[in-house]
Amino acid sequence: MTPEKLAPEAQRKRNIQKIFYYTKSLQFGHKYIWQSLPRALELWFEYHDDNDDNKIQQYMRQELLKLESFKVASALQILLSRFWHPKEAVRETILTVLAKLAAEYPSQSAWWIFHFHFFED
Repeated sequence: MTPEKLAPEAQRKRNIQKIFYYTKSLQFGHKYIWQSLPRALELWFEYHDDNDDNKIQQYMRQELLKLESFKVASALQILLSRFWHPKEAVRETILTVLAKLAAEYPSQSAWWIFHFHFFED
C-alpha cells in the first residue's frame, strides 16, 4: 500500500514512527547522519496533527538537545531556513538548539548570528 492510499490515522502513525526511528538512529553513530537528521527535521517541520503536536514538539526538543553538537551542526542550514516556522514551539526549539551551537562553536556561529541580527526582514 502506498503512502497516498493510507488512511489519515495510519499516515499519522507512520510519520510519528519515521520521526522516532530517524532520531533514534542518530544515537548509534554518525554514518547516516546526512540522511537521518534532515529527514527527521523535515517530517517534524511538516507535522500538523493537533492531537500529538505537543508530544512531538517535546520529543524533538529533547532529542535535538541530547545530540552531540557536531551532529546538529550538520543540519545547520535546515535549522536556519526554518527559523521563522509558523509554530511557536518549533521556533523556540530551533532557537534553543541554535543557542547551544553558538555557545559550543562561537567563532563558527558568528556569520549566522550576524545575519539574524542585521537582516531580520
